Amino acid sequence: MGLLFALAATAMGAGLMLLSFLSTDTQSLDPLGLLLMNIAGIQAGGLLFVVGLCVGYVRMKQADAPPPAEGSPPPEGHTREGTNKDGTSRHGTVTLPDGRALAWSQRGTRAPTLLLIHGWCCDQRFWDAQLETLSRDFTVVTVDLAGHGLSSRLPAGSAYPIDAMARDVVTAIEQLELRELILVGHSLGGPVALEIAIATPDRCRKVIGVDTFTDAAMYRRRPPAEIAERCNAFRADFPRAMTALVRMITLHDALGYGVADWIATTMSAREPETAVAVLDALLRWDIEARWPLLTRPVATINSAPLVPLIQPIEGLAGLELEMMEHVGHFPMMEDPRGFETRLRRLIGRDSARPT
Repeated sequence: MGLLFALAATAMGAGLMLLSFLSTDTQSLDPLGLLLMNIAGIQAGGLLFVVGLCVGYVRMKQADAPPPAEGSPPPEGHTREGTNKDGTSRHGTVTLPDGRALAWSQRGTRAPTLLLIHGWCCDQRFWDAQLETLSRDFTVVTVDLAGHGLSSRLPAGSAYPIDAMARDVVTAIEQLELRELILVGHSLGGPVALEIAIATPDRCRKVIGVDTFTDAAMYRRRPPAEIAERCNAFRADFPRAMTALVRMITLHDALGYGVADWIATTMSAREPETAVAVLDALLRWDIEARWPLLTRPVATINSAPLVPLIQPIEGLAGLELEMMEHVGHFPMMEDPRGFETRLRRLIGRDSARPT
C-alpha cells in the first residue's frame, strides 16, 4: 500500500507540474518565470513522492513487527493468543476466574508436553536456553506465575499461597487442553508443580524438580518468627539482598554471557511487595505434609556444590535425585546442555512411582 501511495503521489506531482505549465500563458512569462514555475511543480511532486515512500516504509515495518506484549488481561472468559510468523510457537494469556491474566507460551507439537515452571522472582525467560532444542522432540509450554513476568499481580497486601498459584496454572492447563504433562519446576516452581500433580493426576505423568524439594530451610514449613525475620531482610533493601543471594548461589557460566549478572539484575528488579509476599507463602508451605498425596513419580536435578549450604530433608519416599556438579541454583542457565542431558534422561524414566 505504501508503494502504491508513492507511485500515485509521483503521478500527481507530475500532473501538477504539467497542469501548471499548460494552464499558464507561457508567452507572457520570461524564461526565469518558466523555470520557477517548473521548479515549483517538481518540488510538489517530489514532496508527495517522499511522503509516499515514508508511508510505505512505516507500513512494511508494521508488518514485520512482533506481536504486542501480553500485559493486560483479555475480556473475562477468553483466551488471548498469538502465533509467530513461521507458526512454530504460540503465546498468549488466559483469564482466571477473578479476571487476572496468566501469561503462557508454547513451542513444538510432539508428545509428551513439558510444562516448565519458573522459580521465585523469575519468569518464562529463565527457560530460554532450553526451548529450541526441547521443542524439536516435545511440546514445550512455559507460564508466568501470578505476580511474575507478564501475569497479573494480586491487589496490594494479598497473599500468594502455593496451592492458589498452582490453581492458576491448572486453569491454564484446562483452557489450553494440555494432557500427558511432565511438570518441570525450578525452585519455587517445584512446590507449584507438586500441587498441580496432586490436583490433576489424570493430566500429569511425572514431576521433575530443578534444585528444589530437599532443603528444609525452604520447603519445610518454617516457624513464624523465622519467616518474619527472613522476609524483613528483603523488605529492608530488596535489590541489595537479592543481588547478594544470586551471587552466592550462581556458580557457573558455561555459555559465557554473564549469567549471574543477568539473573541478579532481573530478579532484583521485581516489585518488592509481591516478591516478599511470595517468599512468605513459600516458607509457610510444607513439603512433608503434601508429599504423601502424590501419586505420580517425582525426580529432581539438584546442585551438588550447594549441598553444604542446605538443611537436607530426609524421608521423601520415592524421590529420584540427580546431582549436577559445578553448577549452582540455576543449572538450566548455568550449564544448559548438561542440564538438558539429565532432563532428557529423567523424562525417559516415567514409570509408576516407587512405593
